[in-house]
Amino acid sequence: SLFYDPEPGSLKNSPQEVERLYTRLVIEGRDLPPFLASTLQAYFRALNYDEKSKLISDLAAVENISSGLKGPQIVRVALKGMGVTGAKIAQVLATHKGLLPEEYAAELNGFKDRAQDMVKMRASELINERLSAITVEEAPTGPDTAAQSIAELDAISREALPVENTDASLGEAARGRLVRQVQFLLQKQSVKVRHIEAMGPELGAGSIKVVYKAVMDDGRTWVVKLRAPGAAYRTRREFEILDGLIASLRENGVLDMPGANQLLDEVKELVLAEMDFKDEAAKESAMIERARRRPWYARLLAPRPYVPNPHSLYVGEDIMVEEFVPTIRFADLPRRSLFGPSQNRIAKLAVKEGMFSLVFDEWLEPDPHSGNRSARRGGLNALLPRLVVMDLGQGEHFPLERLTPLMQAALAVQAKDLPGAAAALLPILQLDDKHTQQEVLSAMTVGLRNRKTGVVEQLMDALLEAEKSGALVRPEYASLQKAFVIYAGYSPYLPDDYIFKALENAVLARLLRDQPVPRGQLAKLWAKRTFLGPAAVRADFEDLFDQLTDSPKS
Repeated sequence: SLFYDPEPGSLKNSPQEVERLYTRLVIEGRDLPPFLASTLQAYFRALNYDEKSKLISDLAAVENISSGLKGPQIVRVALKGMGVTGAKIAQVLATHKGLLPEEYAAELNGFKDRAQDMVKMRASELINERLSAITVEEAPTGPDTAAQSIAELDAISREALPVENTDASLGEAARGRLVRQVQFLLQKQSVKVRHIEAMGPELGAGSIKVVYKAVMDDGRTWVVKLRAPGAAYRTRREFEILDGLIASLRENGVLDMPGANQLLDEVKELVLAEMDFKDEAAKESAMIERARRRPWYARLLAPRPYVPNPHSLYVGEDIMVEEFVPTIRFADLPRRSLFGPSQNRIAKLAVKEGMFSLVFDEWLEPDPHSGNRSARRGGLNALLPRLVVMDLGQGEHFPLERLTPLMQAALAVQAKDLPGAAAALLPILQLDDKHTQQEVLSAMTVGLRNRKTGVVEQLMDALLEAEKSGALVRPEYASLQKAFVIYAGYSPYLPDDYIFKALENAVLARLLRDQPVPRGQLAKLWAKRTFLGPAAVRADFEDLFDQLTDSPKS
């Protein structure tokens, strides 16, 4: 009796049957925490009947359903059905994984891996299938080349990403506008499309963005990013479901997850960051300019990365054109190599750049995962690896003084003062009403003892334990936590304590630039630290960082 046909109006089960099936599949006989059971019921009530029926079909399709669905499986299926917003919820909860039981956090990590595969979607299959036969020799060469290529692009996008759940005329108008923009771009440049390539390993498509790689007859290669038709509608609908879920839980008095509004806001910010190409292009241009202005000593400490250049004219809210950069994905690199790029070298460059940008430029990239950090391919890059940084839509200004609690905690860890480190982290946390400050401090102290590979990794473990004890990282620090959790994921490719050492080097470069103290005094402090150890200069370095945050900016 479980059946869902995606054709509009073809729901095969009555609303009453849908409710009954959902209760049987999700609630009855499941060992679910009370809050999770209430959440899943409220989520179901927020869906319309088509959405409910599809969710039941997805649940019924889970392998080994006869043995009984487990709570983590149900959560994964529900998030998967929410599309891009569900993937972002998984990302946020993976960052704040201390809020969930361990078995749920593990399932979300698995969801994240599968989501990377799902990002290609049906669009990738169709584009590879439909365009694999198009080669330079076979491509048309007449005056209508551009028009024919655009028509092919439109046909592929129409088949791969049909307009769903919205007015058909509006969807056609939006699609037509995008196609005309690309067509105008090609005609305005007085060049023809030689061919549109199938998406390679460097590019992809998701429920928000569709990416094409166009080779022009003047030899240039462009990347054209389009907002997927219907993406704006789908994300609005997903936001409506989330808002309805929170309201329902509050109305029934069962909302006991700390900072539910904060988590919801984090999800929305992640989604919206991918919706506006104008903002992304502006951030790319700004990073290129900041890197060009770095002094010589800064380039020694953190070699300048390569960032794709957005086109100066053709950037809009739903279209973006930028240069194509030949790269090698992090996953395709060897673990180690004598020369050229490797996972170890690119991991080091990614961490150096992240720490340097955070301290020297006061700019934070919250999403520096290995899919956004690649190696430049071709030429001297085969011998001297260069980092390529992509997808900067989530970047934000991060004032240096906001790093003070983290730096104080790190210096305390170096001095082996774990209670002091826990106390230093308190300002970045907000506590619930059920746990005392002492309970959270004790939990963080335990977390600081969990890992011995590096200072930053220990601090992230402390925050994880704090969340298990009823605390939540404050909104202004949530993106920093996310970034540092991702950087900690590079640890297997790095020497011991590499992340914090890179952070120290970035602070040194900032001290050399702003000079809050004479350089001779700075050299004496570093020598004292080398010979006497971190504990001997802890107070000096805390004072030095305070002076740095109060010094005038260059």
